[in-house]
Amino acid sequence: MKQSLILIFLILSGVLFAQHPSIGGYNVYYGHLHNHTSVSDGTGTTTQAYTYARDSAHLDFFSLADHCMFFTSSSWSDYKTTAQSFNQDSVFVAFWGFEWSSNFTYGHVAVINTDDHTSSLYTGTTTFSGLCDWLSTREGVAFFNHPGRENSFDMEFNLFEPPVSEKFVGMELWNKSEGFTGFYYNDGYYENDGNLGYFDEALVRGWKIGATGSEDNHDATWGNGTESRMAVLSQHLTKSDIYTAFKARRFFSTLDKNIALSFKIDTFEMGSTTINGSKIFHIQATDGDGELFTKVQLFRKGFLFQTWEGLYPVIDISFEIPVYGNEYYYVKITQEDGQEAISSPIWVTGASNQPPFISIITPQNGATFYAEDSLTISATGNDSDGTISFVDFYFDGIFIGTDSSVQYQFTVNNLLTGNHWLFCKAADNAGAVSFSDTIYFTVQPDSGIIFIETPISIGNNDAEEILLGQIYLTSSDIELVYDSFVTGDQTVGLRFENTGLPNDATITRAYIRFTASDTNSDACDLVIKGEASDNATIFLSQTSDISSRITTSASVLWFPAAWNTVGASDSTHTTPDLSCIVQEIVSRPGFGNNSPLCFIITGSGTRSAYAYEGDPTKAAILHIEYVQSLHENKNKTNTTEFIIYPNPARNKLFIKANHFTEPCLVEIYNFSGQKVSTFSLIKNNQEIDLHRFNAGIYLLKIINSDDILYAYKIMLW
Repeated sequence: MKQSLILIFLILSGVLFAQHPSIGGYNVYYGHLHNHTSVSDGTGTTTQAYTYARDSAHLDFFSLADHCMFFTSSSWSDYKTTAQSFNQDSVFVAFWGFEWSSNFTYGHVAVINTDDHTSSLYTGTTTFSGLCDWLSTREGVAFFNHPGRENSFDMEFNLFEPPVSEKFVGMELWNKSEGFTGFYYNDGYYENDGNLGYFDEALVRGWKIGATGSEDNHDATWGNGTESRMAVLSQHLTKSDIYTAFKARRFFSTLDKNIALSFKIDTFEMGSTTINGSKIFHIQATDGDGELFTKVQLFRKGFLFQTWEGLYPVIDISFEIPVYGNEYYYVKITQEDGQEAISSPIWVTGASNQPPFISIITPQNGATFYAEDSLTISATGNDSDGTISFVDFYFDGIFIGTDSSVQYQFTVNNLLTGNHWLFCKAADNAGAVSFSDTIYFTVQPDSGIIFIETPISIGNNDAEEILLGQIYLTSSDIELVYDSFVTGDQTVGLRFENTGLPNDATITRAYIRFTASDTNSDACDLVIKGEASDNATIFLSQTSDISSRITTSASVLWFPAAWNTVGASDSTHTTPDLSCIVQEIVSRPGFGNNSPLCFIITGSGTRSAYAYEGDPTKAAILHIEYVQSLHENKNKTNTTEFIIYPNPARNKLFIKANHFTEPCLVEIYNFSGQKVSTFSLIKNNQEIDLHRFNAGIYLLKIINSDDILYAYKIMLW
C-alpha cells in the first residue's frame, strides 16, 4: 500500500472555534430530524418545539416527525405552516416530517419535506413496499428509524431486500441517548454474514444510505436530551443547501456535539459515488473543545480495513490505494473519552465489465477436521471478459490472506475446535469483484476426542430465582446475576438435555457459551456449580426450585470481561473450563447414558444473555469434549483454567488463572501457523503487550511443566 500519513499536532491555546466549524471545504451544521410533540405521543406544542430547539438547544436545523396515524389534513397543514414560520436562512433551518409507524411489523421511517403525508393505516401504504411506492412520486427524503426495534415477525423494512428506494438517504445509528450500542454495534437481521449490523446489511444489499441519528425526543427537551447530533456538511445554513446535503448523503453521525469530520476519496466527499482505480483517501477531524482523538478506523464493505491509533488533537490522514467496483467505504473516529463519530459511506462503481466467478473447491460444506490440523482452502474461478487479479480468503468473516496465482489457495494452520465458516472474494483486472458461497465446517478436538454441543432446548430449561425463592421461567433474557428489575442478585439454573454423554466418558473440556442480550462492562464475579444428580429434572415454578438442589463439590469461578456488543457470542461470552464439574456428575454411579446436566450460577455483577424464551436460536449452548475410554487417570481433572481477556483485544491482553502455581510457557502463532512470540508466564494476571502485532486471528498456547496444553483463539483489532 502506498501511503503517506500526516498527523498534525496542534496546541489549541486561546483559539475559539467559530460557531460553525469548517472542514473539507464545507461548514458543519448540527441538528435533529426525528422528534415528537403532543400532536402524537410527545409533550409540548409544535411552536414550543421549534422555539426550544433554536433558542435553548442552539441547533442549526430541526424537524418534527410525529407518528403518522395522529395527523388529520388540518393538523398536517398547521404542522407545515409552523415549521415554515420558523425557517430563517443563516439562522435556523426548520423542516417538517412524519414518522411512518408500522409497529411490530415493518418498522418506523422518518419522512421529511413531503408536501402531503400518509399513514401505515391508509390503503396503499400499510406495507413498507407501499410506502416506497408512495415516496417515489413525491419530493422528500426518508430515514430508517431505530432498526431492529419493531421486528417481531422478521418483516421489518422487509429485511432490506431489493428493490431499493433512492428516497431513503440515511439510517439512525443512535436513537435517544443510547449511543451506537443498539443500532450500530449489533448483529443485524442475518446470521453468518460476519456479524454485520443493520447499517451494513442494508448497504451490502444496495441501499445508498448515510450515517445519522436523532433524539426521538418525547419530553419537551428537544436537542438537550443528548449531546449526540446529526452533522451536515453544507456551504450555507439555508434550507435549500441543507436539503441538498440530505439528498447527497453528505452528513455524519456523532456522539459529540461539535466534532467536525470530512472523509474524501480524491475530491469526492462522504455520500458520493466514484469509480474504481487508484484513489487518494483523505480523512480529517477536529473537535471544538480540543478533545483528543485516539483512533481512526476505515471500513470496507462492512469490515474493518485499516486502523490508526495514538493521541491526536487534529486528524489529517492521506493515503493512496486501489479501489474496486461494488465497494463502499466509511470512517469511524474515537475520542479519548470514548465518544465516536461515523461518516456516511463513499460508494465505488466499476466499469461495464462482467464480474469474475469464484467458488471454493475444498473444504466441502459440512466437512470435519481436527484441532491443530492444517487446512488448505482451494478455489476455482474464471473471468469471461478479463482475468482474475487476486482472490482474498476470509475465515469466520475476517480476512486471512490473498493469492494472485492461478491455484487460488491459502493454508490455515493450528485449527481451533468449534464451528467455522469460510468464503473468498475475487477481483478482476478491471476492478469488479464477486464472492463465493459460504462453506461451513466443524473442527473436532482431535482424532481421539469426541466433540458435542447441545443448546437449551425448552423454556423450562433456563430459569431465574430471586431472593425470596420465586422462580421465573419465561424471561426473555438471563441476568447473570444482578437483575435491576428485582433490584437484587439471583440464582440462575441452566439444564441441558440430549448431551449424548456415556457414563464412561472422560471429560477433557467443557464450557457454556452465551449470546449477549445487553451490554455491560461493570465488574462481575460468578460461581458455577453443577447439580449433583443422576438425572436432573426441568425447572418448575415451585419456591426455591433452583437453590434447593444439591450441588457438586467442584466449582469454577468466572470473571467475565466486558460484554460490548448485543448479539455477540464468542470467547468473551464463554465460561472457563467446566470439565471438573461435568466429570463429577458423569462419574456418579447412577448417571445414565445421555442424562441431562444442570448448572447453577450465583455471584455478583451483571451480564445479560438471551434466554430460550427470548430467542431459541441464541439460547445458551453447552460444549463438551470427551474420550470414551477408561484411563487410569479418568477422574483426574485439571485444576488450572486460564482466562484470556479482553478478547478481542487491541494493544494488550491479560492472562489470569484461577489456580496459578508455577511458571508456564506461552507461544503465539499467526493464522499461517508461524510462531510470532514466545515468553514465560511468571505471575497471575500477567499483562501481554500486543502493540507490534497486526490485526487478525492468533492462536495462544499455554504449556505447563507437565506438558498439559491449553489453546485459545484470540482476535486483535
